[in-house]
Amino acid sequence: MKTFKKLFHRLFDNRQHPIRILGYTTRSFWLILIPLTRNLVASRYDIAAWLRGSWLSILTITVIFGYAFVRWLTISYRIENGCIVAKSGYFGLLESKIYFENITSVSASQGVIYRLFRAHKVYLNTNSGARVGSDVMLTMKNSDYLRLFEILMPDSIKPDKREERSGRFSYKPKRSQLLVFSLLFSSSLSGIIIAVTFLLQGSKIIGENLQNSIRLGIYDLTRHVEKLVRNIPPIAIAASIVIFATWLISFAANLCRHWSFRSIRWGDKIIIKSGFITKRAHILNRRDIVCVDVQQSLLMMACKICSVRIHCNGYGSANREINVLIPITTAKEVACSMKLLVPEFPMPKKSVRPKLSGIMYYVLPPLIFCLALPCVGYAARLFFHSWSNIIRFAVFIGEIPGIWLAMVKMVSGFTTGAGFGDGYLRLDCCRWYAFHTLIIPVQHISKLSKRQSWTQFLKDNCNIRVRTATLSSKTHTVKNLRCDDVDGLFCRSGIELLIGRL
Repeated sequence: MKTFKKLFHRLFDNRQHPIRILGYTTRSFWLILIPLTRNLVASRYDIAAWLRGSWLSILTITVIFGYAFVRWLTISYRIENGCIVAKSGYFGLLESKIYFENITSVSASQGVIYRLFRAHKVYLNTNSGARVGSDVMLTMKNSDYLRLFEILMPDSIKPDKREERSGRFSYKPKRSQLLVFSLLFSSSLSGIIIAVTFLLQGSKIIGENLQNSIRLGIYDLTRHVEKLVRNIPPIAIAASIVIFATWLISFAANLCRHWSFRSIRWGDKIIIKSGFITKRAHILNRRDIVCVDVQQSLLMMACKICSVRIHCNGYGSANREINVLIPITTAKEVACSMKLLVPEFPMPKKSVRPKLSGIMYYVLPPLIFCLALPCVGYAARLFFHSWSNIIRFAVFIGEIPGIWLAMVKMVSGFTTGAGFGDGYLRLDCCRWYAFHTLIIPVQHISKLSKRQSWTQFLKDNCNIRVRTATLSSKTHTVKNLRCDDVDGLFCRSGIELLIGRL
């Protein structure tokens, strides 16, 4: 009996949580269970008749589940002093050893089902990992999860208790601020991604009935709205409904994801916890933070509010998360909030700015788009006269983001710039509709170049391109600065430039 117990413990010890077996099954696994259940009910629970009629489906499920069990059985991990060792492969031939001192971030998530079974998905990341995903992803039992967090954090106590004792280093936004944050950073594009993912997965389980129901629902809603709104094409009404619905999905997802958000500075670590339905926790090494990004939209700039994000390898790379440090704060309080959480990141003054005479460099591309779109629409109406109303509506819809982008680029002509101080580079730039103030430590800059187009060469202007030392090789561009100002700034700071022309 003792030998059997030793064999049992050796076989099942140091394995992932058993719920991970379901994750190793195929995505179509549940499709076979539906007809099996229906056949069992149809046979009036006659097990013998059910086995004779459904033996092939039962065999298929057994093979799928057996493969998932073997895969779960051949993956093991153990937490040692100073490192975590994970073994994978059918014979455990692939071994990964990650030392705790080299970990840049640890992320853990716990959905509703995982919470019932006291399991956690844990993602371990380093600076030497893959560009996509994490170095190691494990489904841990609650005891192993708490043990890992106790090792990574000083003064080994449970994370919840630790937070209570570190309140003077924590930042917790108000619920109203999180509501505004979700409103501002929700988009129809991310909503479409969530909706399409749901439809694809739902159609695999329920079939085409789900897609047909949604399609009929949009059609019926379009007919009702069409009665209230005249002279608008039905396709335009349907598109508006889809855009609003997907934005609403994105808003709900953002609100649930960042509900109960809290950032805590504890020693050389930062703990970030959030989530309503799915609970998330992150531990970040402060020394591995590549840059701090203060973001604003045009509306946020008018309201004098901003959002602070951080770039640290592994944080925000899983499950479409936003790498938020401070979800939303006022422009006056951002420096105090950053000093509380990341005091090593100063806010250097902006010493290099573009000349106001070059404002057209920023505004000209969106203005060309705004002027060209009606011309294209007019030409399209000549060739496709029956689609005249739809083309007119499409031009009108296209002009709105074009005009808004022109306004954003005009403001960027007054806010763009660069600065340097205390070993940190400051970049103020605009990427599409968002304004960014980036603070980058010099040691995390992998490449710094000065680029000129031929028109900029004639006016002695240039663009600064800064590439940070991240796995995604993120590049930041500050446009249309004076070459003499840039050379003077970086000569004083001791940063060398790789000068090139486009």
